[in-house]
Amino acid sequence: MSSDEPAEWAAGLADAFTYQEDVRATRRELARTKRRAGAAEKELSQLRRSLWWRASGPIRRRSRKRAAGAPKRTIEVGAPEPGRRGPKKVHVDRPHAPQAGLPSPASALSQRICSVLSAYNVPAPALTTADFRLPAAIEAVSALVSSRPEDRELAWLTFIAIAARFPRSEDMLRFHTDIQVAGAPAAIAHVLANQTDAKGSWANTAELELVSSVVVDPTSTAHRDSHTGIQRVVRETTSRWLDQRSIALMVWGGGHVFRPPTPVETWRSTDFVPKSRPKFDNGQVHPNRIRVPWRTVVVVPEPTSQLGRAQALECLADWSTNEVTAIFYDAIMYMLPETLNDSSRIGLSNFVPTIRSAKRISTISASVGIDLVHLLSAVENLGLAMPRIESNLLPIEAPTPTRAQLEADRNRLEGVPGLPIVLSVGSIEPRKNQLMTLRAAQKLWREGLQFQLLFIGWGSWQSDGIVAEVDRAREEGRPVRIIRRADEPLLWSAYSIARISVYISVAEGYGLPIAESLATGTPVITSNYGSMAEVAQHGGALTVDPRSLNEVSDAMRRLLTDDAAVEKLIGDIGRDDVRTWDDYATETWEWLVNAQSD
Repeated sequence: MSSDEPAEWAAGLADAFTYQEDVRATRRELARTKRRAGAAEKELSQLRRSLWWRASGPIRRRSRKRAAGAPKRTIEVGAPEPGRRGPKKVHVDRPHAPQAGLPSPASALSQRICSVLSAYNVPAPALTTADFRLPAAIEAVSALVSSRPEDRELAWLTFIAIAARFPRSEDMLRFHTDIQVAGAPAAIAHVLANQTDAKGSWANTAELELVSSVVVDPTSTAHRDSHTGIQRVVRETTSRWLDQRSIALMVWGGGHVFRPPTPVETWRSTDFVPKSRPKFDNGQVHPNRIRVPWRTVVVVPEPTSQLGRAQALECLADWSTNEVTAIFYDAIMYMLPETLNDSSRIGLSNFVPTIRSAKRISTISASVGIDLVHLLSAVENLGLAMPRIESNLLPIEAPTPTRAQLEADRNRLEGVPGLPIVLSVGSIEPRKNQLMTLRAAQKLWREGLQFQLLFIGWGSWQSDGIVAEVDRAREEGRPVRIIRRADEPLLWSAYSIARISVYISVAEGYGLPIAESLATGTPVITSNYGSMAEVAQHGGALTVDPRSLNEVSDAMRRLLTDDAAVEKLIGDIGRDDVRTWDDYATETWEWLVNAQSD
């Protein structure tokens, strides 16, 4: 072997990787062929049991006799068959091979390893021969890791390059200690063997992209067309950061990696407007890069409901020099788990690995900040450092509908023209307490008060019971209804037209509809504790015990019958405290990104 050729062990490891990739590709193709054959046999079996098959038997037998004496014919694919008007239909399966322009698994692995070498200013192997590129790259990274066996960040980045996935902390513990005990070549060989045994994914043909600018991870928002509180915060902040700062977006994708967002995912994260999805020419672009934050800050502006994503971020914070920061919304999944369905409760609790590893956390209210301090006090019992927590109250900002917009929307909002509107905005679910609002309204209707009750909100978990009560009230002739998918202009018109709004949720991290109503100058009845009382203290609101029917109905009666009380609340709304989304985006950026580390 010449001196510029890779070591024999590295060449053998590269050959084993290539062989395993070929085996995996062959198995996938064989599985597809079996599925196609099984489907064809099932279809043929069903056809042979049909009445048409039995009835057409004589015709098929005559056709076979004629065909036996006729010369063979060849029909080109796509050419019209005799007696057919169009071309012959040929089913073409999606090819197993990587898409055009994507590297092979071996070539992609070589690139990922060379990215590790480049990050540590180690020249990439000069060999260009395909047979030598991967072995030389493996040998070079092994030498680098061997020279720095204690380097946790190098081990973390090397694992991602070899395994084509982000590790969990337990993965890194095994890999890093294996390096120190058995040596880098053995540790790398073990990870590579596990990678080839694992189920294949697009990440095997993906290259590595190290990103040194601030990285924002809006994965859940990028995958949803809903526009409730958390998604609104993510979109309002992320769009402003993207416009004013140098940031990169990444999303958690299949294959247990972070990747760049597709165009539609970017749109959902920054420019989303309900019911107005634009057309994207390139659709869901095939992801061909694993995006790796490198010595920077990773901002997580939403709960990490995917456990693998949370574990990857926790490992990133612990094993690399990246800092993880996050926005925290509420602790309802721990305090009131019964108000959530199973998937929501489990998904929201998956945020724990992220927040316990975060360097700094911004909470959306002071009340939530207090809850989080108590919740994370247990972190120190695990031998971990307590994250630094600061509260950044969400803004109070609302557009002003035009007179023409208000008049156009009034017809959609008023079930009974001329009756004052009591508005309740929020997803339809038990925690939002719409049933208590409805019961208070029914009590006042029985007293003879004339008004209409309008709910605006998406149907959520256990909404059927509330909807059934609304339907029953409507059958009794009560002026109440639900608008489930109001766009933004209609929502702001509703706030502006309503006499009062009612938001008596049992638990909230903030209570955005309270702030929105006050921003339009419409008084609010809300709960007398937690973040809702915190928002109400700026003026313009009556606070009540949300579990007391009498307190809720008394407050509604007062504001429906006492014009002076309504005018006083309108005058008490704290205009000097008005903050915009620009203010909020700037404040959270300064805390999450620019604040000095301990």
